[in-house]
Amino acid sequence: MTDSKSNSEREIRLRPLRAEDAPAMLAWMNDGESVKYLGSGFARPRSLEDVREYIELRLDGEFTGECFAVADAHTDEYLGQCDLMLPDARAGTAEAAIVLLPDKRGRGTAAQALRLLVKKAFGELGYRRLYLKCASENASAVRLYERAGFVREGTLRQHIFADSKLMDVYIYGLLKT
Repeated sequence: MTDSKSNSEREIRLRPLRAEDAPAMLAWMNDGESVKYLGSGFARPRSLEDVREYIELRLDGEFTGECFAVADAHTDEYLGQCDLMLPDARAGTAEAAIVLLPDKRGRGTAAQALRLLVKKAFGELGYRRLYLKCASENASAVRLYERAGFVREGTLRQHIFADSKLMDVYIYGLLKT
């Protein structure tokens, strides 16, 4: 990363997911705080075998989109992941998502990872628009996306059941231009 970084930030890179990332992925998938705002699809505990299947689907091309591990640039340690989901080649759009391991948050890693994902999506992958969804009560994610230049485009009212209640979901968008 060539951006200036504070002393608390680590240098990161995006790399393909690997089968050996499964134990680390399991840590965020079974962490209540990590999945708190992800909705019902992440409500049940996962096994290591579940996570291995999740990775295999992505490695075998069964998943449409791009999945990247957020990794320490020096040690290659898995820190989390960024995804570009539901790609529409004709429209040049994809839905972005990011999640970090619980102990890797609060150090600017998510902001760095999002910058790298946006750069890759608009540059190398040729997208012209990214969008993402965020639970309205996820204040840290709202700050992250707005600081990164994403614009709130709308609200899906009472859209997900998360943290034991119905919540609104914000839709954010970012144009290449």
